[in-house]
Amino acid sequence: MSPSDTSIRLAAGQLKHAALTKVDFAENRQFEHGQPVTYRVDHTHTIDFGTAEDADVAVLILDLEIKWETEDPKAIPFDLAITVLGVFTWPKDSRPEDLMRAWLDFNGTYLLWPYARTYVAQVTAMSNHAALTIYTLRVPVPPPLQGEKQQAPPRRPAARPRKKTSTRASQTSASTAKKKPKPSR
Repeated sequence: MSPSDTSIRLAAGQLKHAALTKVDFAENRQFEHGQPVTYRVDHTHTIDFGTAEDADVAVLILDLEIKWETEDPKAIPFDLAITVLGVFTWPKDSRPEDLMRAWLDFNGTYLLWPYARTYVAQVTAMSNHAALTIYTLRVPVPPPLQGEKQQAPPRRPAARPRKKTSTRASQTSASTAKKKPKPSR
């Protein structure tokens, strides 16, 4: 058996469906508007597997909760927790479940995060408060595959200095300023 016969195809899963499945929102009527507030987003996920007629299916459930960085109840505008569900598919029998789980553990939250951001903004916009748009996530560098050495990310070449160019308007005004008036006849 050649090495190519034993390699595993690393086709990525496809996000087929994302939906908001749970919202817990409670406005704090004691909140004093106008004071600065700081938050963080706590999140966890769970993964369930199944099969369909023509595909392997995984469901990733992403739970998010807005946590406020204060103990003062008058400084907390609202409590919010949401659940976002994502359905991912792979071609039938294309890869083992442990690889699909590893792929979802690494990528699933990042793929559902834009949906979560939208849902948080929409729910909070319908309250007495300004819409809360939570931060974006930066995808980390993946771990090396078994047997590979960790490599530093490639460096971008330094930018070359730009040549100064003038706009058409400045060229026109400069050329008009240098022209000598024509003598009148």
